[in-house]
Amino acid sequence: MKNKINYILIIALILSLMPKAEAQEGSKIKADKCYASLSYAEAAGLYELVVARDSNDKESLIKLANCYRLTNDVQKAKNTYSSIVKRGFASPLDKYYYAQTLIETNENEKAITYLQSYQLDNRGVEFLNAIKNSQNFFKDSACYRINKVSFNSKLNDFAPIILPGNKVVFTTSRNRAQWINYSHSWTGNAFYRLYYTVKNGKGNYSKPKKFLKSINVKFNNGPVNISRDWKSMVLTQNNFSGRKPVYASDGKVKLKLVLLNLVNNKWVEGPKFPFNNKEYNVAHGAFSKDGNTLFFSSDMPGGEGGMDIWYCIRNDKGWGNPVNMGKSVNSPGNDIFPTIIADRFYYSSDGKEGMGGLDIFETSLNYSNMTVSKVINLGYPINTSGDDFGIAFSADLKSGYLSSNRETLDENDDIYEFSVVKEPQRGVQLISVCKDRYTQIPLPNTLVSLLDEKGNKIAETTTNEKGEYAFIVDLGKTYTVSINKPDYYDYSQKVSVLPDYKEEKLKIITELDKNPNTVIVLIVKDKETMNLILNEQYFKEKDHTLTPNKKGEIRIPITGNKLGETIQLAGVIKALNYFDKIVAQTVKVETAGEIIVEELMSQPKVGLDIGKIIQINPIYFDLNKYNIRPDAAIELDKIVKVMKEYPGMTIELGSHTDCRSSAAYNLALSDKRAKASANYIVSKGIAKERIIGKGYGETKLINKCECEGKRVVPCTEEEHQANRRTEFIIIKMK
Repeated sequence: MKNKINYILIIALILSLMPKAEAQEGSKIKADKCYASLSYAEAAGLYELVVARDSNDKESLIKLANCYRLTNDVQKAKNTYSSIVKRGFASPLDKYYYAQTLIETNENEKAITYLQSYQLDNRGVEFLNAIKNSQNFFKDSACYRINKVSFNSKLNDFAPIILPGNKVVFTTSRNRAQWINYSHSWTGNAFYRLYYTVKNGKGNYSKPKKFLKSINVKFNNGPVNISRDWKSMVLTQNNFSGRKPVYASDGKVKLKLVLLNLVNNKWVEGPKFPFNNKEYNVAHGAFSKDGNTLFFSSDMPGGEGGMDIWYCIRNDKGWGNPVNMGKSVNSPGNDIFPTIIADRFYYSSDGKEGMGGLDIFETSLNYSNMTVSKVINLGYPINTSGDDFGIAFSADLKSGYLSSNRETLDENDDIYEFSVVKEPQRGVQLISVCKDRYTQIPLPNTLVSLLDEKGNKIAETTTNEKGEYAFIVDLGKTYTVSINKPDYYDYSQKVSVLPDYKEEKLKIITELDKNPNTVIVLIVKDKETMNLILNEQYFKEKDHTLTPNKKGEIRIPITGNKLGETIQLAGVIKALNYFDKIVAQTVKVETAGEIIVEELMSQPKVGLDIGKIIQINPIYFDLNKYNIRPDAAIELDKIVKVMKEYPGMTIELGSHTDCRSSAAYNLALSDKRAKASANYIVSKGIAKERIIGKGYGETKLINKCECEGKRVVPCTEEEHQANRRTEFIIIKMK
């Protein structure tokens, strides 16, 4: 059962000392004394007598149920709790214990009502979830093969560990051969001792023998754990000082940890573990892989409830203060029997979502910050509706042992051996559908790789016909998903899985961008004839110069762009006997392959406005002034350049105004501005007879924005602006 202090103290090996009852005391007084001193096996028999005489004795009936629960008599516990519930005697905790017995006897549906009403802590919710998701406990059932070992006795055998040479050390309550047979007051069985057996090449086990006789003291010993380098041992014992028990204030003898070191091939007791305490239990020690962290179970103050998993880190002065592993590991129930296998952390709990009784859980342990990933129930057949605990693995992680009372659901535990047929699913399932980003069409047969934090490939798969793929990843780690597919850009995405992620699946978006292999085909035509310009030409883009092929196409390959994106095409086209054409286009990549871009070029000839060809920006003057501003000089320099390229060209520089102000004023001002502009061009080396400056005022409006006379047309500022212009008209070509 989950909340049986029997497994806190029987498995944890608590000694309970029962004061001798005086003969004249009645059965109930004797029963209460046995109950108070944790002698539950003896108390149960006495309470049976009490209840037989008075079935309405509420206190005795509840204590009887607790005795059955704490000595693992599941069927009797269930029947007695059922009677308590029916009589209306049950507290919320009694109903919870009843629900536990129902789960352990596979009556889940009946247990739901009592779990739903339990509000003292989260155990009711945990086990409701367990019932709801019960099918999940069987998903990895084919991963293990499990059998009961031959060296079990008729009593308790549990908490195995594996030593070199196929030696299996375990804790047992089998009777001793001596005439003195110390009895454990809790169950009436013999005290616990450490034994070992050896498995030969045929899979047979030798007759069990005592392990380390020198440390098998009068009372309980075990379980035991040995460090990976086989130089340190931690043993659970009753709290004794010499040969005398150390009593807590409640009259009980608690558990303590004993540390031993291997010296000259002998185990010698080392310094006392500083956090043993007569008032609470410290048990089930387990070393980390480097031996510098000691994990253990304890009901010391500050925990989550019941027994919790704690750890201490070794420093220069010894062991640091105990640290509780927190709610991610511990529960309001009992969390016991920690085991470290590489970076995997195993323990048993009766307070987390499980199958009933103690279940074995696994998580990944990060030593750098002492955090764990998602805690996973190992499921069937490692776990059952009974108590399953004390797991041990072989060095290759392909086999191991565990303890369980699965066959009888009673106080006697047995050891089972298991082999790993295939690795079960651990961690979180990282899933996605690989799609084309632009079309959202799934991409089947796509190679997907999973890389670790160092960039090493740890898994590889191919998407199915629906574009789906999946990996199993650990919590608390960062991965990279890398995808390579022909005709698509390489894809890479980092995925971090939070340590406290609770779901079984983590969905990510995987969208690949198609490589359109884009080529812009620039076709240059004569603006007037629309014929291809096939004479000498080239396109200059930044530092690259491209010439046309025999078809007159200038092919501009584009790399790195994706479908749906835009390309800024910028450069200048030059062709013999044509004005340079500045290219500034935004091209959208809508399909793969060629994108046709057409540009038109003009030849210099009489009547042509050069300003429109070479894209002269408006030339501005200050209000009522005609001096050349720096920004106007930049534009006029463009005209100078063209005129130097065509020495036979003569231009009329015409300045125009809008209709506002008087016509005479506009004519005079525009003429001054035209002549000032022409003079600037002459100052740059152009012969004065090649440039004529002339002002037209408002005489050549290009729209109907008239302001004087009989016709006044209302116009916008933009319409007036169109009339304020400077034209550079070719009037002669030699």
